[in-house]
Amino acid sequence: MKKYFNICLLFLFTAISGYTTFDPVNEKKSLPDENTLMDIAVQTEFLSTLVKALQAGELAGTLQEDGPFTLFAPSNGAFDKLPSGTLQELMQPGNRQRLKEILNHHIVPGKITAADLSDGQTLKSLGDSNLNVRNKGNQIMINGATITTLDIGASNGVIHIVDSLILSRR
Repeated sequence: MKKYFNICLLFLFTAISGYTTFDPVNEKKSLPDENTLMDIAVQTEFLSTLVKALQAGELAGTLQEDGPFTLFAPSNGAFDKLPSGTLQELMQPGNRQRLKEILNHHIVPGKITAADLSDGQTLKSLGDSNLNVRNKGNQIMINGATITTLDIGASNGVIHIVDSLILSRR
């Protein structure tokens, strides 16, 4: 019985000492990195047009940075609403600056969750435009674009999916 008690005591001591020397900083290094806003966009099929546009507009790197950022991500359907040929024209290298300006209207500095969005609120985008928040019933709109999916968390911010492109309002 004494031998059993000593083994249990040794086990308990080892478990406790191991627990108290746990180093979360070093332990985190061995865990896989969390997905950035760009990683999530790349992995989301219905954001494939946005990914191509971000790459063409040279903004993919911005969404990999520490942030935090809030991305109002237009779905593929949002891009489909553009007049025929508009997207292809914007994706041309000569129109890179214009494409970048449009996409910057969809990115806001800071992590803004649905709980942070209130009716009448104005947000300032990276494109230096005003984004006006409207709450109508259980719908949240940003400059007329309806948020269809809220609060997709990322390591460097949050994504809200919108059903149309956000137009500039200065």
